[in-house]
Amino acid sequence: MRRMIVEALDTNPDLKEFIRTHPIWYRDLSRRPDRLSEMQKEADDFYGKSWSKKLERMGQGLGMINMMLELMNMKDL
Repeated sequence: MRRMIVEALDTNPDLKEFIRTHPIWYRDLSRRPDRLSEMQKEADDFYGKSWSKKLERMGQGLGMINMMLELMNMKDL
């Protein structure tokens, strides 16, 4: 694997763990090192660091709060 890829993996432990759990990326990056940014996007999505995952978690939290408020309103009746 190229030195640039190894350095990127050494500086980012999440990427290193991601590539260990998804070994197909070893082959892809050794053949096409320009796909590193693609792997980073996929790793962010896997670890829930992408915007879509963050918004999904926020929506779930708001749904839970809404349900709690509804239960409190029902209790008052």
